Amino acid sequence: MVSRRSSTAPTPSLSTSETLQRAAAIAISVIAITVRCYVSWRTHLTADGAFTTLRYAENIAAGHGVVYKSAEHVLSIGGPLYALLLSVFSSISYTHLHVILAGKTCNIAAEGITCYLMARLLAHDEVNRPIAGLFAASIYALSSAPIAASIGGTEVGLVTCVCLAMVYAYVSGRPYWLYTLGAVLFLLSFNGLFLFAILAGSLAVKERKLQPRAGAIALIIMIPWLIFATAYYGSPIPTAINTAWVYGRTAVPHTDSALAGTGAFAAQFASGWTMGALCLLFVLGTILVVCQAVMRAESGVMAAPLIWCLTVFAAMLFARIPVASAYFVPTLPVYIAVAFLAGAAAPIKFSKLWPDLAARYSGRAVPGSLILLVLLGIVHLGSVVDEVGALQRPQVTPAASSRAGREVPIK
Repeated sequence: MVSRRSSTAPTPSLSTSETLQRAAAIAISVIAITVRCYVSWRTHLTADGAFTTLRYAENIAAGHGVVYKSAEHVLSIGGPLYALLLSVFSSISYTHLHVILAGKTCNIAAEGITCYLMARLLAHDEVNRPIAGLFAASIYALSSAPIAASIGGTEVGLVTCVCLAMVYAYVSGRPYWLYTLGAVLFLLSFNGLFLFAILAGSLAVKERKLQPRAGAIALIIMIPWLIFATAYYGSPIPTAINTAWVYGRTAVPHTDSALAGTGAFAAQFASGWTMGALCLLFVLGTILVVCQAVMRAESGVMAAPLIWCLTVFAAMLFARIPVASAYFVPTLPVYIAVAFLAGAAAPIKFSKLWPDLAARYSGRAVPGSLILLVLLGIVHLGSVVDEVGALQRPQVTPAASSRAGREVPIK
């Protein structure tokens, strides 16, 4: 008679199974895409900047050059890549709405990838906080600022995705991916050079060697645009950056100019107890990452992305020009990830003090808490729709806006 032995192998749970963690990350990505499609359908939001890029795309498709107005060589966009992408849609579409919709679709899809990358970034061996990554991705998926930015028709969703992909490549120690994505980010937004420089420099210091081959690939991608923009516009630097620099140096000082961005920061990071708690966790996470970077332990690998995040925040805080919520969005994945590194500290400490109790209940508590967080976010969508809808302006047709020479949104 064959004896039946009872299996002592533990049942896979969300805390221990990488397959379940990947499935949860994909589910969060699908939720993020679905939520953005829903809010876009409810609000019909289109940002002013989308029409600037649309004009460039239409002129490229018509063979008039990379210009906003014919015969005026002015670079009013952050980079050529998004305009080139829209020009492809413009050449096969007969209406403005179809082109804008195609751009929104690309950005919404990119946001789904961003959520997946957030979850996998904190699950990476260099960080080893997979559950924190799932919670961080859920918060980002259901936050109003990323939702509004991704459905506005500008390139913010794509820029955010490429920024986080660069951070993931840096944490993974993949220089070729890092440099290639850095070149792509430069073509999307000139401001991406700053993150590129920080991550490439940090990777060279960490590995104690330069990456000439990866750098050569990046230069091959970037140099054609640098040469063209210098010859065509006189400089590869967009006029918006030049204008902001000149305005910041020549603006008449006033009493509150030293902290001109305080209001925008308060609205973004301290509007309600949820944002306030997340901000507090970010401060604690910053201390944690810095300490671990000094000790060369676990989450210290996030120090370089954190430096980028803090530097961008400081630049916007002291800016002399208005700071919109969309400016914060590319840094939000790093901001939320660092916050949840601190948030994961207490459960990890608890599991070390009471391992049997943690093992008994974590299999139900972790997925239950994650589902509850997502459900609360979905319930909160009504206020997100109201907030995003408030950004919309009265309806003006594309033809009328073109004749007036202004960029105004379609509703």
